[in-house]
Amino acid sequence: MKCKQGLPTALKVQDRIGCGMSKEIYRARAEVAVRIRNGQSAEEARRRLAAAKLEQYVSRVVAQAPVLTDEQVDRITSLLRKGAQH
Repeated sequence: MKCKQGLPTALKVQDRIGCGMSKEIYRARAEVAVRIRNGQSAEEARRRLAAAKLEQYVSRVVAQAPVLTDEQVDRITSLLRKGAQH
């Protein structure tokens, strides 16, 4: 299946995942929507969604990149830890 913008909302989860959306991202997006619709706090759900998106992106980049040095890994890890403190 070729991915297009403006996917119909009735598209199955498996089809959306084929378009680059992981199960974790799909579930987290749904959880955010449900919480907002029900008037509940969506902060934790939004945090899970952000983490799922970041994990998917990092996985793709790492798969294409050459092996990093220990110093590079430490610098990137430091960036992630700093972001977690905000």
